[in-house]
Amino acid sequence: MIKVDISTAFVVYLCLSLGVVLFAWIFFEYKVKVKRVNPEQKKTCRCPICAYVYIYDSEEDFSRCPRCSSINKSEGKKRE
Repeated sequence: MIKVDISTAFVVYLCLSLGVVLFAWIFFEYKVKVKRVNPEQKKTCRCPICAYVYIYDSEEDFSRCPRCSSINKSEGKKRE
């Protein structure tokens, strides 16, 4: 049987836990893909409910706020 004192076991447990968190962080950071925004096809809108400014397609008549999920009439300004 391997004899380990409590401080060594705690350090090993702490290092393994931090290693798992670091691995998960790096894995999910590289997994996320950045969306490219084409300014000619997008407009900005300010939600009247939560005051969040977001980008939506200019072809849509209504847009959904990504923060509060309210449906807003698309009256935003064209992005330049």
